[in-house]
Amino acid sequence: MFLVRYIFLLFVLIGFSSVSWGRVLLIQWTDAHSTLHTMSRQIYAIDQMAQEFKAQHPDGEVVVYIIGDFTSINAYVDDEGWLSIRAIKLLRKRGYTVLFTPGNHDAFDWVGKPGDIKLFIDQMQKIQKWGVKILAENLTGRSLLMDSFLSSSYPLETVKPVTHIVGLTLSRLINHSNLYEEEARILFNGVENYNQTLERVLPEMRRKGVERVILGVHDSHIKVSDIARDQDFLQIFGIEIPVMMAAHDHLVASYKVGETFILDAGSYGSFNVIDISENGEASNIQHISISSQVPRYVGGKDIFRHGTIRKNWVTESDVKNSWLKKYEKKIKRNSLSPEAQGIRTSIAQTIEGLITGKPNGSRVVVTLENDVEETKFSMQYGRSRLGEMMAETLARWVRSVFHGAEGRPVIAMFNSSAYRVEEPIPKGPVTEVALREMYPYKTEASFHQLKGKVIERLYFALRRDYILRSGNKNRYSPQINPEVREFQNRLQVRVGEHWTNINEDEVYPVAFGPWLSQHIFGQSYRIEEWLEVLEGKPSLVSKGFQEILVEFLPEILKANDQAMSQSKTFPLESDLCQSNLFKPGDQL
Repeated sequence: MFLVRYIFLLFVLIGFSSVSWGRVLLIQWTDAHSTLHTMSRQIYAIDQMAQEFKAQHPDGEVVVYIIGDFTSINAYVDDEGWLSIRAIKLLRKRGYTVLFTPGNHDAFDWVGKPGDIKLFIDQMQKIQKWGVKILAENLTGRSLLMDSFLSSSYPLETVKPVTHIVGLTLSRLINHSNLYEEEARILFNGVENYNQTLERVLPEMRRKGVERVILGVHDSHIKVSDIARDQDFLQIFGIEIPVMMAAHDHLVASYKVGETFILDAGSYGSFNVIDISENGEASNIQHISISSQVPRYVGGKDIFRHGTIRKNWVTESDVKNSWLKKYEKKIKRNSLSPEAQGIRTSIAQTIEGLITGKPNGSRVVVTLENDVEETKFSMQYGRSRLGEMMAETLARWVRSVFHGAEGRPVIAMFNSSAYRVEEPIPKGPVTEVALREMYPYKTEASFHQLKGKVIERLYFALRRDYILRSGNKNRYSPQINPEVREFQNRLQVRVGEHWTNINEDEVYPVAFGPWLSQHIFGQSYRIEEWLEVLEGKPSLVSKGFQEILVEFLPEILKANDQAMSQSKTFPLESDLCQSNLFKPGDQL
């Protein structure tokens, strides 16, 4: 066993130099989300891999396929546009092929008032001008403008049989982004489901001689694998699909459905590397991660070769210098655009940290003795301690602005997918920038007073909707503060030392996290029950969730840290309301 482990470790450390690559090096890069603290390292690592491949195969092709959510609101820095897309320009300057499928976050994070759609148009036009092929074949009723920067597919010229790459954006693009339907119609009328698009596109491709398709979809590996499982549907078109690449759910997946590889590269600095041979076969699949977090493999037998980022791939580079250095003067003289000023504290300090070599160069808001071990993913599989702390920030905010909350339960809901950090919160200093990165958008939380039966209806509608969308009844979205719980299909609140069902006719103070608050405007998930209650009805009070986190989360983190130190174990949910921190009616 020791010998086997030694040989495997040696294989990993040797890395790419041990592989005889085929004609195409395909790099699947998903959900980067403009993470400025790792973007330069990601680009440099991809560049070094590509150069090693080209050294072996001068006539080979490097294809970097960015399958959505490459950008996010936290990278919009100045009037020139999105800082992170300069990374794409650098890859193009190296001569690599870059393919791009827009996801629900790409520029749409800014949409919310007339004219915001221009940011998306500017971004697409810019990367197309650099020679990037933009793939989103399932956008229907496209405008002439949209058609002008879209490609139907990308042919791998050095591969036989004839092989094309086809890209599909998220079928739920509109209701999973901040994009209004009215804004969307400037560009397209709708988004087809995946089978409808394939049923329309594959026969035409077959008539043109295409024999194999590599499919990229900005959706979860579960949704993508459903396509592969419908073998009868695929076989009627006479086109093989050896690889289907997923995104969107931030998970790393590696398994086969029939003869089709299902691959998801994860997020925030990880990517898959796939060798496409001359005969179109996929092999030598390797997962590379910038993150120190152990990748979460999903489903079936692990088919990856485990890659590492070698030291010479992540040292100081011309990429970092040319890409970020020129922003130093602009940041220091405070000449960012009006849009960027709203989030300047987080972004400017993050970039300045990169330039000066002092990351997270902002004030320390709390120092922890213990890790907060849970992450974004812990919230997806049920109620979590981290989710409760995020919801508790909302409840604390309500108590600070609404004096009528004294002695009464406050109900707060936080959407699990709104939390953005996938690494545990480490022990040691926690900065203001770190808190703002937990939710890097400038949207607002809202406070309302609603009857108990309305609150229950909203909660269970959200829970039901998340189950339907996730395909897994163990996953659910709403996180609630510790003085609220779900019990036998009812919501209960803690009064003193006792739990009691919500009184259907009593009015309760309630706060919703930013993504949930967007139902006021008919955005986000568009759950009918939410729209009936909230659409067009302004909240009593609203506030940017970043500011709520900065103001209230440090004290909550500190109390959690003290509880962990005293018990030496992670607190159980049943303990949460028994601490001094979470007593109902507690005032700041």
